[in-house]
Amino acid sequence: MISEVTVSVPPKMADETFFLFARAADRVLKATDRLLAPFEICHRHYSVLLLIADDEEWSQTRLAKTMGLQKTRMVALIDMLESKGLIQREPNANDRREYKVILTETGKRTVKEIRSSFNKQRPSYLRELSGAETQEINRLLGRTIGPAVCQNDL
Repeated sequence: MISEVTVSVPPKMADETFFLFARAADRVLKATDRLLAPFEICHRHYSVLLLIADDEEWSQTRLAKTMGLQKTRMVALIDMLESKGLIQREPNANDRREYKVILTETGKRTVKEIRSSFNKQRPSYLRELSGAETQEINRLLGRTIGPAVCQNDL
């Protein structure tokens, strides 16, 4: 079992939004990557798998824009997932310059296993929150990352 270190927020930082976001992001990414380690992928790979899991109309360009990554970085992520047999590229019938990125059967099973693992082993960063609190955080975070993307983020 992985031991966790509990770190409290210094009182003077309790109202510092940047600090809280940065600490939360760091904690979430580390805990998520620990849960994903048995699957030999990281949080970015899992994000790609989740995005395409329920919708087969994802191009590399759309994935890059949605995740706020440069196209070359997205190609590298997709190449790695494809080499593991989790996804495949298919020609886009509507645009020969693009490829659709879809899950393979192995990819579908892997996403299902990871979701099951996450549900059984509620990530440490969510343990103290109720279902309603988790939904509220999801709603608020969705608003903060909404459709506007800073060009410098890409």
